[in-house]
Amino acid sequence: MSEKVQLSVDFGTTFVAIQKLRREMQKFVRENSRDYASELEVEIMDAKGLDKLLLQIIIKHKSNWQNDALKAHRRNKVASLHHQFRGHRLT
Repeated sequence: MSEKVQLSVDFGTTFVAIQKLRREMQKFVRENSRDYASELEVEIMDAKGLDKLLLQIIIKHKSNWQNDALKAHRRNKVASLHHQFRGHRLT
């Protein structure tokens, strides 16, 4: 199982800034290693109207989602992380 987070960032966002975001996400995964696997993907999905880039971050879970309380807890962690980076200028 995995969690996908999409972020819309400025079209002028540099590769260096995207790599910095990747490192911050890897830190999050390491700090929450009980819940998430160390594998992480950050990819550019789309260039929207040449003023925004759509990034997709895929975080893999270590176990399945049979436990609804655990599922909600993990989704809340990722949602709070998404909120943290939302509107975060990466350039």
